[in-house]
Amino acid sequence: MKTGHTVYGLIKSLARSGFRGLDKKRGFSLLEVMIAVAVLAIAIASVFRLYSVTLRGTLKAENYNKAVIIASSMMDEAFAIKDPEDAETTEEFEDGFVAQRTVEKIFEDEETASAIYKITVRVTWPPHGEFTIRSIRSINEEEIKQ
Repeated sequence: MKTGHTVYGLIKSLARSGFRGLDKKRGFSLLEVMIAVAVLAIAIASVFRLYSVTLRGTLKAENYNKAVIIASSMMDEAFAIKDPEDAETTEEFEDGFVAQRTVEKIFEDEETASAIYKITVRVTWPPHGEFTIRSIRSINEEEIKQ
């Protein structure tokens, strides 16, 4: 009995070949394309989110750096002024930065005519940024009079 022309023979030969050759179509199905597009969209969204977070972090670091420079400059200026009590001020800078310098006498010795001052510089910027530095300055009354 020849198995080549019977239905049984056809099924047997297809089973041996793994049904290869039945479907000669090439390419991807619609479902495979949709899954690939979905995976690609998720990957692109993640990259954009990461870029946004990085950009926001860079802006925060830049603002903090500006605040440190402003505060250091204001503190140096306070030490250059002869009378520390004249050093209190508030200044506005570009990009909404505001620096406030306060001076508080924390100790006074009448015998030696000297005093110790606490100088505070507070820098704020929008929306909620803040940086504060403090220092202590000792001064003799004779230094002020010169």
